[in-house]
Amino acid sequence: MKQTYISNKPFKFLLLFFVLIGTTGLAQNLKRTTPKWWFGLSGAANFNTYEGTTQLLNPSITVPTAFHKGKGVKPYASLLTEYRPNKTIGFMLNVAYDNRGGKFEEVIAPCNCPADLSTELSYLSVEPSFRLAPFSNALYLFIGPTFNFNVVKTFSYDQ
Repeated sequence: MKQTYISNKPFKFLLLFFVLIGTTGLAQNLKRTTPKWWFGLSGAANFNTYEGTTQLLNPSITVPTAFHKGKGVKPYASLLTEYRPNKTIGFMLNVAYDNRGGKFEEVIAPCNCPADLSTELSYLSVEPSFRLAPFSNALYLFIGPTFNFNVVKTFSYDQ
């Protein structure tokens, strides 16, 4: 009868190696400083819906048949700058391009022909805000005005 002996020294060595590697050392406390200035970008899609009666397009153009419903998906993009001198208070400035255009549902004019209306409404939005984090964590409140400057204001009417 033949007996085979397998040494368990390599197994013990590997077990000891993994136990020592897995322990954490507390040699130093790492203190990270948080930056005072933060910068960011944002992008989104505006889902615009129009309801009501739209018949007077501008002071000189009134269409014979009113448009009632419309919708559109247009882009929104912004740059954000934040100044946080400490964990609880700060200031933010958001500058955005905001497009709110869309297309109205086709209507039938009195001449028994289709009429289409689409709009392009774009704004430059400037939003300065005061930032308050009452619990010194990721939850914060902000308050401030929004200033919108009209960049594009056009429409296209086809009959």
